[in-house]
Amino acid sequence: MVSRDQDFSFNFKIVICGESCVGKTHLTLKFKDGQVQSSPDPTIGVCFYEMVVQPYLNENAKVILWDMAGLERYRAITYAHYRRANGALVVYDVTNKNSFIKCKDFIDMLRGTGDSNIVIMLVGNKKDLVDDNQIIREVTYEQGEKFAIENEILFIETSACTGFNVKEAFNNVFENIYQKIVLNSINK
Repeated sequence: MVSRDQDFSFNFKIVICGESCVGKTHLTLKFKDGQVQSSPDPTIGVCFYEMVVQPYLNENAKVILWDMAGLERYRAITYAHYRRANGALVVYDVTNKNSFIKCKDFIDMLRGTGDSNIVIMLVGNKKDLVDDNQIIREVTYEQGEKFAIENEILFIETSACTGFNVKEAFNNVFENIYQKIVLNSINK
C-alpha cells in the first residue's frame, strides 16, 4: 500500500520473488549497495532492505525491498508478505527453464494477494552467463518478452554480477508505481 510519510512523498513496498538460486538477493544487493556477495546464504523467510529513491524529479520515496525466500518450504510464509505490495520483481534464471515456468505461480500469487494496481516486472537474470557462453541459455529473450506481454507485465533481462540493467529494472518499477499513483489521483 502506498502511504505518505512526513519526510517522504511516498512509501513503496517492493517484493522480489522467484525460485531459489535465481539471483534475487544478488539483484537486490547490487541495486542497493552496488555490489554482491560472492556466495550468499539462501534467504530464510524474507530479508528487508530500506532505501530512498526519486521516482520522479524531486519526489522522494522510501522503498522497502522484500527479498523473499525461493525455497518451496518457505512459500506459506512468503505468500503472506505479498499483501499490500506496490511492486514486484519476479525473477528467473535465463539458464534454468524450470525457474521461468514457475514465474506464472508467483504472478498469480501476487495478483491474488497484492494491490490490484501492483506493478510487476519479469526479470530474466544471469544474462552474463549466456553472454560469456559459460552456460547454455534455456529461456530466450523472445520467450520472456512474449510471456510478459501475455501476462500484461513489464520485462527486462539483467545480470546482477555485471550490473547490466539492474538499476533500470528497479527504477522502471518505481517510475511505473509513481505514474499509477499520479494517474489515480488525477482520475478521482
